[in-house]
Amino acid sequence: MPSPEGLEILGQRLLDDRARLIRLLEMVESDTSALEEELPVERLDQAQGEEGRALLAGLEEQERTELQEIDHALGCMASGSYGLCGECGRGIFRARLYANPSVTVCLRCQEVREFHRAGTGSQERVRFAL
Repeated sequence: MPSPEGLEILGQRLLDDRARLIRLLEMVESDTSALEEELPVERLDQAQGEEGRALLAGLEEQERTELQEIDHALGCMASGSYGLCGECGRGIFRARLYANPSVTVCLRCQEVREFHRAGTGSQERVRFAL
């Protein structure tokens, strides 16, 4: 569990990241609107416009997910549960929190998630860095 000073630093990083993501989402929404307003003349232009919209939609989804993770971490800070794994309840290593302040699970639970997500059926454990 981070010290009170560490929590303050991590909280500020989360707030800074949140503000950056909100600005980025506003830009993505603006770019998406601009693409929708354009009237493509040729098929190639239309294909490029559709590709651009798909790319922006993917980026928007990714940024919204990250924003939700940050909001969840800030909520954990407010409730006093920040730094505890949301799966097993154990403490999350400080180095892991400093590397990614919005992380909500310990390394062991993250490995299990990734192992199941990989769906390999292998008994080999997947190893991840902080």
